[in-house]
Amino acid sequence: MTTSFAIPKMSGRAPAWNRWTMRVAELGLRTGVSIPTIKYYLREGLLPQGERTSPNQARYGDEHIRRLRMIKVLTEVGGLSIAAVKYVFAAMPWEQGEHATQAPGDAWPAAEQHVKEVLAASEWHADLDDDPGRTLVAAVAALHELGRSDLAGMLERCATVVAELARIDTDPDDTEARVLTLVLGDVVLAALRRLVSRKDTPTLTGIPLPGKPYSPNASTCER
Repeated sequence: MTTSFAIPKMSGRAPAWNRWTMRVAELGLRTGVSIPTIKYYLREGLLPQGERTSPNQARYGDEHIRRLRMIKVLTEVGGLSIAAVKYVFAAMPWEQGEHATQAPGDAWPAAEQHVKEVLAASEWHADLDDDPGRTLVAAVAALHELGRSDLAGMLERCATVVAELARIDTDPDDTEARVLTLVLGDVVLAALRRLVSRKDTPTLTGIPLPGKPYSPNASTCER
């Protein structure tokens, strides 16, 4: 089953404030996105058109870098589909960038240190080299790469919530219960956040939950 939602109309025109400094090849090198993928995003309206310098050439600016990095974060770290990213972009006001981005990888050391400090403060001992550890660091690093270090404080707040949940955790000898609370607990938290966001940010209510939505009429194989 596939999530469906209406995609608001989004302008593909280039913002007037953009600084035209790069050809598409340099844009790809600076973001790690291939040229065919950049052209696909341009066709889909995920990127505004560049400033034409000839029928087959265009120049691009800093906001194209930011949008490409945002797409990578939302798809590779956040797990959103391209259709969902298009919905998100259509609901976001794209004005002259207030947040300077960092090159991919530059933010990783600081993000890793931040995660280690939060885990240490909570007296949690975790291996950041396994999948959950890398995912956590990647999410925090993504905020820094997008110039949104002001949002990285969500890590401490989320750690507080998880600590509260740990107090009502199940018997460590009941493996079935621990599996269910771990897997379904993630779903419950994500669903609750979507429900709350409907009141505060109604334009983003179409963002789907991670994974496939539940349908009581779907067979197990379809879910």
